[in-house]
Amino acid sequence: MIQELLPLDGLAFPIWVVEINNDLTISNKSGDIWKSSFNGKSISVMAPKEVNAGKIEVKIDGKIHGMTDLSIKGSRKSQQLVYKVNGLAAGKHSIEIINKEMDQ
Repeated sequence: MIQELLPLDGLAFPIWVVEINNDLTISNKSGDIWKSSFNGKSISVMAPKEVNAGKIEVKIDGKIHGMTDLSIKGSRKSQQLVYKVNGLAAGKHSIEIINKEMDQ
């Protein structure tokens, strides 16, 4: 399960990070892709939401499943459920998170 997908504060441009099992991936470029596999019938994407965080697209097993916007007005909100997929067939699946749009 993805534990964290977050923009890093204090930088001149938006940037996001994916953390799974202490493995860190950082993106500040639209089109960047983070991939992993998982076993089960569902998966949740937890991430902070904050100003200028941008949008991510979620693909499951190579098919676009949806898009979510991590940007909000106001204070940063950590550990938000930003996307959830239920009803998958039991077994191994792949997930891709694509940096679709960075708010500038």
